[in-house]
Amino acid sequence: MTINGAVEAYLKYDGLEVDIAMVMGRSSTPTKRGSVPPAYYNDYTFKDDLSSYFTTLVIDKQVAIHEYDSVKYGGMTISGDAGDRLKVSFDMIARKFANDSAINTAVSSITEILPRKYVLFEDCKFLMKANAGTALASGVDDIYPSSFTINVNNNMAGDLTSENDPYIDEPLRAGFGEVTGTITIPKYKDTVTENALIAGTTMKLAIRCVSSTQICAPGNGAYYYEFSMYLPSIKITESDRSVGGEGNIPGTFNFSAYDPDSAPDGMDGAGTSLSADDESRTSITTAFVIETTSVNKSNPLA
Repeated sequence: MTINGAVEAYLKYDGLEVDIAMVMGRSSTPTKRGSVPPAYYNDYTFKDDLSSYFTTLVIDKQVAIHEYDSVKYGGMTISGDAGDRLKVSFDMIARKFANDSAINTAVSSITEILPRKYVLFEDCKFLMKANAGTALASGVDDIYPSSFTINVNNNMAGDLTSENDPYIDEPLRAGFGEVTGTITIPKYKDTVTENALIAGTTMKLAIRCVSSTQICAPGNGAYYYEFSMYLPSIKITESDRSVGGEGNIPGTFNFSAYDPDSAPDGMDGAGTSLSADDESRTSITTAFVIETTSVNKSNPLA
């Protein structure tokens, strides 16, 4: 039998590095920021080759330990609603399942990274403009959504064959990887997004989430927890501006992300100061990149 499902959680600045890296396919080795730990920068890049990456998922259900081995990640969804914490859902495919596992009985002793730094919607800043334009700038290119989603689909399929019966073969791509998303803007204020849809304009989008909590002690560098998402080349594919009566006219916009021909201005690795600009620190030439600043100092795929 095939075993698949989703694991949902609140998105945190620390603690989900392995899961995110398994979905994205590439993680750099964290780089120390400043001269004093524990602030480290890392980036995660969406890539095609996900062969030989596996994790084990263990759930302590009190009366039994459920263990899923050789887990592959089919994708993830990051979402947020105004006034709430951001959420993440990981789609998983496992080789097999044991409901009486004794291998990981020590799971009850696992401790969570503290402090639990959740990513709040209010931590996020949304910036969007034409891909060919100048670098994204605060106060100029801001948009103000009430909710958003970003979906990463690795298009993986786990096949049952005679080679590994009764377990599934290593899930491999059954199609190209895809990155899509949705932004809901709660009030009609301008025609920028509709114009991009009508004209087929390629846009660039940055969602930068920065915690109000400083990682290092004052005087050791003003480094804050960061979880930023960069999409250098998106096309608005659908727009819905429903009018149901008096009040604001909300708009929902769907988009698809693509690899850019080259890193656009502002996503070409020019960014140096988290607090001073909205530019990426990586030269972004793939459809989706995540950049973080946290206390994690290990490559989650090493």
